Amino acid sequence: KWNVTSTSIKTATQWQMRQLPPAMELAPGVVVDGWTESPRPWARSWHAWDVLPDGTIALALAESHLKEMDAAMIAATARAAFAAHSNYRHKADEMLRRISDTLW
Repeated sequence: KWNVTSTSIKTATQWQMRQLPPAMELAPGVVVDGWTESPRPWARSWHAWDVLPDGTIALALAESHLKEMDAAMIAATARAAFAAHSNYRHKADEMLRRISDTLW
């Protein structure tokens, strides 16, 4: 087992907070904002949004069902897969399939 120190947990928590998207006005009168809260020092969940190449607003929210620190790593990997697949044209179902393929 790894010895996870309070410094390591604080560092991971701060990194996770920096990864969350800022509140922003995507169009006049359309503000996107959100919050993901965890009962632990590290988050098992995340949220993100992006404007896709075709102008569609993509919103995503996900959560790992594990309870230990590996849940934070799984959440980070899933968020990275979302970011990687949101920068080119495809339909929503294709994006979900590609994210799933990346994770598997």
